[in-house]
Amino acid sequence: MAASFFAVVIGVAYLQFGAQSDPEQVLLSHVDHELHVDELKPGHLQHVMYSVNAQASDLPGEVIYASNCVIDGELVAHIVVRDKAHELTLLLIPQPMLNHEVTVQNARWRGVIKPHAMGNIAVLSGTDYPGNVESDAIRYSQAIKRRTI
Repeated sequence: MAASFFAVVIGVAYLQFGAQSDPEQVLLSHVDHELHVDELKPGHLQHVMYSVNAQASDLPGEVIYASNCVIDGELVAHIVVRDKAHELTLLLIPQPMLNHEVTVQNARWRGVIKPHAMGNIAVLSGTDYPGNVESDAIRYSQAIKRRTI
């Protein structure tokens, strides 16, 4: 029963995102509606990253959530990291949405979407985050590499 409810929530969310065309708004809508209910199991982060051809030997902070999501028809890695007592959301997008850096913000989130060797990376924080999201995006961009076979 719970799995059915979760599938319906994801399905409704997918329909909403597929209808939008603005990449920034698509990503912000996704993080506004994503449920963080999964327990992070050993090896799960690596599996999530490999599915989008990414890898990282050591991400800054503590990974507290990792999942694959479909956003606007594309498989994306959705990772939440606790860093310096705050949470940052990372979205690893293997199919490039943008070829330039874009700052994003709404009532709940602020962040940046950047080109990356594996596609695009979005680094988002709550609007109350005292840190510098642009600097965080550089740190995470350097820690995450395109996976080579």
